[in-house]
Amino acid sequence: MQSSYDGPPRRKSGVHWAWIVLGILAICGCGGVGLLGSILFPAFSRARAIAQERRCISNVRVLVAASAMYAEDFDDHLPPASLWMDALKSRADSPGNFSCPSVSRPNAFGPRVAGKYGYAFNEALSGKSRKGFSAQKSEVLIFESLDVSRNAQGDPATSAPPNRHGKGRTQGFTDGHAAFVKSSSSPSGSE
Repeated sequence: MQSSYDGPPRRKSGVHWAWIVLGILAICGCGGVGLLGSILFPAFSRARAIAQERRCISNVRVLVAASAMYAEDFDDHLPPASLWMDALKSRADSPGNFSCPSVSRPNAFGPRVAGKYGYAFNEALSGKSRKGFSAQKSEVLIFESLDVSRNAQGDPATSAPPNRHGKGRTQGFTDGHAAFVKSSSSPSGSE
């Protein structure tokens, strides 16, 4: 009997296994990136929306404080509603305070829009003395508006909320505070 012995068994090359492992990692990795993106995208979108809402509240708070500074300089009278932005521009922190962060900006390739601001002044308080305000009842002074033009004014009780940050709008009050007010619970009567 003759045995056929060809020597020690051949080893398979480790290069093949490396390519297989790399292929599996690439397939799982690409799918993992898509899966991770689909999980994180809504979270980042919500975080951005919250940041825009907080920036809007901050902007309105600055504008209410600027109105108080204006009143101190002008015998305790608020600015005229028709020129309120012009009257407050030197008292606001920056020009960006006059623009709601959720109002879309015109781009270089698109048409210009009529405005880019998104806030309005309560026309009923135009030029009024702050001495007549009741400490118990705070009135809406500046509010988010659908009118995005410069020096926009209106009645917060009858103006529809723009719903840029949810169902409602950001409002600044004569007592100095600002808040997002939901439409159903708005003290100004907007719904």
